[in-house]
Amino acid sequence: MENRKIEDFLKEIYIDFLKEGKAIWAQTQGRSMEPVIREGDFVKIIPVRIEELKRADIVAFLKNEREKIIIAHRLIKKDKNNLITCGDNFIFGIDPPLDKKEILGKVIALRRNKKEINLERGIRYFYGKVITHLRIYSLPLLVLFLITYKFFTQPKLFFVQAIRKLRSIIKVNESYRV
Repeated sequence: MENRKIEDFLKEIYIDFLKEGKAIWAQTQGRSMEPVIREGDFVKIIPVRIEELKRADIVAFLKNEREKIIIAHRLIKKDKNNLITCGDNFIFGIDPPLDKKEILGKVIALRRNKKEINLERGIRYFYGKVITHLRIYSLPLLVLFLITYKFFTQPKLFFVQAIRKLRSIIKVNESYRV
């Protein structure tokens, strides 16, 4: 019998629940949706009909049927056959087009530090609308907006990342010296 991790069983249960029309809470891994969704947050995914999805929604989809990898990224564009998504933290790229059959649901809330945050209203909703619009129409403004947003919402994290980046630049420059 094949040895399988508990995470694999959980993924299958999550997918089955969503396909049966039930909402789930799942813990996130990765940083592709920062700053709105951080690694370790719990997100609430609800089943949704494709017709109900609109630009700037965060959609959960099955990236790899065999490995059961569930991804949650922002919806950038929707046409008759495909959906285009992208993680908020990926400035210069988008995901390959998704077939409508790959969509599992929509992320509507997150839980962080024992606090539940609704993603369908408030500052995070506004942030999603702005970032989606800027991604389509103005890449330089998108970069400026992301830097400003991170600076004001996560100042400590912003400065730590800036210092790390400066250290890596200094290290690279020192390695080129003779």
